[in-house]
Amino acid sequence: MTKNTLGVLGGMGPLASAEFIKTLYEFNMSEKEQHAPACLLYSDPSIPDRTEAILSRRTAVVSHRILEALKSLRSQGATHFVIACISSHYFIHDFPKAIKDSIISLVEVALREVQAFPGNCLLLATTGTVQGQTFQRHPVWDSLNGKLIIPEEHDQTLIHNFIYQHIKPNRSVVDETLLKSLKQKYKVDAFVAGCTEFHMANKRLLENGDPLLRFIDPLFSIGRELPRLMRTVSFKQS
Repeated sequence: MTKNTLGVLGGMGPLASAEFIKTLYEFNMSEKEQHAPACLLYSDPSIPDRTEAILSRRTAVVSHRILEALKSLRSQGATHFVIACISSHYFIHDFPKAIKDSIISLVEVALREVQAFPGNCLLLATTGTVQGQTFQRHPVWDSLNGKLIIPEEHDQTLIHNFIYQHIKPNRSVVDETLLKSLKQKYKVDAFVAGCTEFHMANKRLLENGDPLLRFIDPLFSIGRELPRLMRTVSFKQS
């Protein structure tokens, strides 16, 4: 195994993590394929629903499954991790330091981009992520000064249902009417892909070249900036 190997914990959902691997190589191919990043994908769709676990406060099983999957990736040579599910970041706070310090956090990547972004953003995430305050609990949150807006309850229900009923089963479907309505209502300049399912929708929008529907998409950002991020996040061996 090469010195630095990215372990991707996916399957939550499986299409989003598979698309992320494709994104990694779209950004990181050189003239010699031997210079491309080494990746291990552990895709396990059987991990219980993260939103259900958060809302019911029955988190032990999900936390255990995620931690064991990361340990398996590490035993196979992974030096850094990406958990390709933002709701899953709710569970990592009590993980062993050696594991936690080796995770490239999608939440932190997104918040750092919001911090540098000149306008305001609307968070598009599952209800588990929102009610679990997965973004709000991160130390960067307080420095944003309200630049990242949490949707009102009615709109949050619409967004959550859109994720589960349309994006998950239909891959890269994009409801531009819903997105444009939310953009106008909240007077934002961009959306934050607070669910990895939006990675597929974001790539479709980029292909179509619609400048009105801009996403801050942490999976896209990690693909683009992987070498720098792997240097920034230091591997810790327990």
